[in-house]
Amino acid sequence: AHIRVSTTEAAVPGLPAELDGLRLCLIGDIHMNRYKNGNDMTPVKNALQYDLDHLYFFSGDLTSRGRRFLKPALQLTANPRGKIGSVACMGDHDYWTAPDLIADEMQKRGWHFLRNRHHLFTYKGRRILVTGITYVYSKRISRYQLENLLATAPEADLKIILVHQPREYLVETAAQYGYHVFL
Repeated sequence: AHIRVSTTEAAVPGLPAELDGLRLCLIGDIHMNRYKNGNDMTPVKNALQYDLDHLYFFSGDLTSRGRRFLKPALQLTANPRGKIGSVACMGDHDYWTAPDLIADEMQKRGWHFLRNRHHLFTYKGRRILVTGITYVYSKRISRYQLENLLATAPEADLKIILVHQPREYLVETAAQYGYHVFL
């Protein structure tokens, strides 16, 4: 298993002072398989339990193939301890494996699983919007659907998009609709 941990600081122009210092943790492409076991994934488990991060994000792909390794992958990502919340979206391998089962099981384990939907959090009196987009090889939101979804987004002080495949037109469209962070 190759796990890369990196930290990036990003400035968001016009961010309210109450949201200054907000910590986001993005995890993706776990791809649990016969070559990865629980011990190999300790950095992922630790990251989800630190209590330091405000929002956790999972950008999809729990397993590499099939349901055989789904249970340990779900156990690994269970009950993230984000101070505000945790949001996940669909990855290619999730879609090919069991999209409804994975969404349901992640929700049972403390994640808001968003498939072309919004979720609004309130923190220190400020509103944080997360929009989860399904854009994978086998299931892609159309430009029309994307624009309708983003046009109906609730007002928020910070707007974040989460998607597995970050295509250029998705980034550009999100910027047009006032999104601050694209994950």
